[in-house]
Parts: sequence; structure tokens; C-alpha cells
Amino acid sequence: MSASQAGDRLVAEAAVTAGVTPTDHVLHIQITPAGEDGPRYEYDRQVLAEHGRAEVPIPLAHSDPSGAWTVAVRDVATGLAAETEATVSAPR
Repeated sequence: MSASQAGDRLVAEAAVTAGVTPTDHVLHIQITPAGEDGPRYEYDRQVLAEHGRAEVPIPLAHSDPSGAWTVAVRDVATGLAAETEATVSAPR
């Protein structure tokens, strides 16, 4: 899993790893902005990871805080989860 800012978006990339070629999975993504205690519901996403891979762009608002954001992903079927941080500079 990785995440980085691309202009006015935070882009999260996730991949399901398995001993065989992954099939389609549903991933639940939660985003916690810098300085906040927990995820913001407006950034929550359920996405289809075709063949186990997904790239999810999250639009950023001009009022979003700069700093380290946490991106968490969980495979809905298996419960396996991962988390990463991305440095965000809110678009101006």
C-alpha cells in the first residue's frame, strides 16, 4: 500500500498479495487528516480492486490541513488490513 499527493488529490494505491493470482476484492479505505483523532467519513470509500489492485484518488479541499495523513485499507472479505502515511500540502 502507498499514498501520495498528486496536485489537488491524495492518491492511495493498494494491492492484495496472495500465493496465487488475486481475484477481484472489495477494499474499504479510511483517511485520517493531519492533526485529527480518527478518520473522516467523507473520505471513506468502498472500492473494487480488480485482480487485487486499486488506485483511489481522493479530492482535497483548500481548507484541508497540511501534514501527515493516515491512509488505512481493509480487505472486506478477509479482514486483512494495512496502513500508511502521506505528507499533504493542502492545495491553495
